[in-house]
Amino acid sequence: MGNTCYMNVVVQTMVHNPLVRNYYMSDKHNYQLCETKDCMSCEMDRLFTKIYSSEPGPFVPTSMLHCLWVKSSELATYAQHDAHEFFISMLNQIHATTPGSSQTNCTCLVHSTFAGLLQSDVQCGHCENVTSRSEIMLDISLELKPAAQNMGAGNTEMTLLSCLKRFTQPEKTTYKCDKCEKSSNDATKQLSIRKLPPVLCFQLKRFEVGAASSNKIDHVVRFGATLNMAPFSSVMVRKGTNRDPGPDSMYEYDLLAVVNHDGQMMDNGHYTNFARCQDRWYKFDDAKVTRVTLQECLKSSAYMLVYVKRHLSYRAPPGGVFIPEDGEILPNIDMSESMLMELSAAAQDEELLQLLEDA
Repeated sequence: MGNTCYMNVVVQTMVHNPLVRNYYMSDKHNYQLCETKDCMSCEMDRLFTKIYSSEPGPFVPTSMLHCLWVKSSELATYAQHDAHEFFISMLNQIHATTPGSSQTNCTCLVHSTFAGLLQSDVQCGHCENVTSRSEIMLDISLELKPAAQNMGAGNTEMTLLSCLKRFTQPEKTTYKCDKCEKSSNDATKQLSIRKLPPVLCFQLKRFEVGAASSNKIDHVVRFGATLNMAPFSSVMVRKGTNRDPGPDSMYEYDLLAVVNHDGQMMDNGHYTNFARCQDRWYKFDDAKVTRVTLQECLKSSAYMLVYVKRHLSYRAPPGGVFIPEDGEILPNIDMSESMLMELSAAAQDEELLQLLEDA
């Protein structure tokens, strides 16, 4: 199938995602009944049907690759491509072919699993009025270049937490205030996470893309098996608020998968994947599957990180999702089916574990 390791690592990440797996294992999308042409949701359903069939074997996703090429012409070659670009393209295609999808208030699989809200607060340098805007995010891309430039001998190594801290730091910006109608070069902009998704994905921006080539930032970025996102939530970032941030369980995540890139350029090199099945970790290197330790995973040179919320059993108010920082009720993202993972994921994991051990 050509240089498709970029595709394999993303597919493995999706296979081990309990919310995605539960959706397709619950027959929410049946490729035998769907009439949509070149449907990525059908390809995902075929994938899970094959994995959990009574006659498991190698799965060659040629039809998935064809579907990708039809809908994403920029990826329509046998050359190496960017795994993150494929990930976003796959999510967009699943969104477009999933019942319940819409441009606003979407309740499709993609948005109920990966979507959060990124908040931008801009404070006027004259009247200090704060204007807040929110937009949907499917992942968070973290810059590495500024930190890499400042790293010299003896300097502290980069970590995921330090990248997140830099992502949510205030920065100066030019801004015309809607309230006082004055322009200022001394306005302050600050990003924060207003709503956290059940599955939180990060891209570590290792590639600097130029007109003719791309260079890679190859510094080690340390990350943990657990992650607490409370310090980066809007309620904690916005100083001077007395609002209750809510229980710790709303912010606690566990590492689910890591995508690595070996090589110095985006359009060559090789992608591998680490993924967790129950409490066991596996490395996926094309068709080769090996059992590894958590420490091997944590020492890898991550390009993408996927964390899953530790507690998914909280209940939203009728008709909405509670946003703890301001008590606002947003249109509900229906997690009711996904919450069944706590009952069914264990059995599915046991079956997947057996397949991995036999690989």
